[in-house]
Amino acid sequence: MKKENLFWFIVFAAVIAVRVGVILFPNRDFYILGLIIHHFWIGIFLIFISIPISKPYLLKLLVYSVGIGLSADQLIFIILGAG
Repeated sequence: MKKENLFWFIVFAAVIAVRVGVILFPNRDFYILGLIIHHFWIGIFLIFISIPISKPYLLKLLVYSVGIGLSADQLIFIILGAG
């Protein structure tokens, strides 16, 4: 599988996993120091974590792709007015 195809596969898998999780466990929030942490921020964290990873490349691709998927899912949710 090409790297680009693997990237998009992981991004869409992350989005689908988040949507299934939201459907199965509605109104579950993740709190840190009294603040609700949405999966957008977890995605941004994963994107930044992936920057210094150089090898193995597959690990970097996995962490970065999941981060993009989480962030994109939340952004679309916000843009559509639901979040």
